[in-house]
Amino acid sequence: CEREAWGLADRVIAVDQGQARIVIEQGAEPSRVSVIRNAVDVDAAVGAALRWRLRHPSDRLWVCVPRRLAPKNGVENAVTAAAICSDLAIDLLICGEGSERERLERTAREVKAPSLVHFLGSVSRALLLPIIHASDAVLIPSVPICGVEEATSLAALEAMALARPVVASNIGGLREIITNEETGVLVEPGCPNAIATSLTRLATDRLFGESLGAAGQASVRAQFGVREWIRRHRLLYGGVLDSV
Repeated sequence: CEREAWGLADRVIAVDQGQARIVIEQGAEPSRVSVIRNAVDVDAAVGAALRWRLRHPSDRLWVCVPRRLAPKNGVENAVTAAAICSDLAIDLLICGEGSERERLERTAREVKAPSLVHFLGSVSRALLLPIIHASDAVLIPSVPICGVEEATSLAALEAMALARPVVASNIGGLREIITNEETGVLVEPGCPNAIATSLTRLATDRLFGESLGAAGQASVRAQFGVREWIRRHRLLYGGVLDSV
C-alpha cells in the first residue's frame, strides 16, 4: 500500500505542498519528502497552439474551461457565473467529458444560460491548446472534495504558457503557481459571484488581462518550465545516489 511505499522510498516527490502534507500525514519521513511542481514546455505548447488558428467575434468573450466533468472540478460554478455575467456576451467553452454532464446541462437550462454554455465534450490536446490560445480567459473552478484539493494543474500551467489570463480557485497547488492579480486571478472556491466579478474585470479591462497573460507566461518559463523541472529532478536523484 502507499503507506508501505513511503517507508521504503529514499525520497518521495510531491507536486505541491498540499500533496507533501498528505504523504507526511500517511507516514512518510518529512526529511525525505521533496516538492517539485509540475512543468510544461512553453515553446512546444505555443507551437502546438498555433497549428490551428481559431478566430471568434471580437464582441464575444471566450472563456475556456478545460475540465473533466467531475464534482471536484467545480464546473457548475462556471456555468452559474456565465449566467450572472451574461451581459458580457460570454461564450463558456467547456472542454471535457464526464459523469456530471447531464446535470450540468440541466443547470445551464435552469440558470437560463444554455446559449452561453457550450459543452464540447472530450477534446484532444491537439485541439485544446488552440482553443485555449484563442480564448480571452481560462477558468479553473476546482473545489475541495472530501479534503482533496486540486494539485499543480497542468491545464492552468499550459494556459499560462500560452499567455492566457487564468482565473482559478484559491486552493491547493493552484495558489502555489499563481500570484493573485500578478500572474493570474485567484477566487474563492465554489463562489460563482467571485468568478463572474473576475470575468467582468477581464472583459472590461483588456490591458489587465494582457498583463496577467504576459506575467503568467514569464513565470512558467522561469519556474515551471521543463528545463527547470529536469534540473531539480537531477539534483534530487544525484543527492540520493551520492548518499548510497
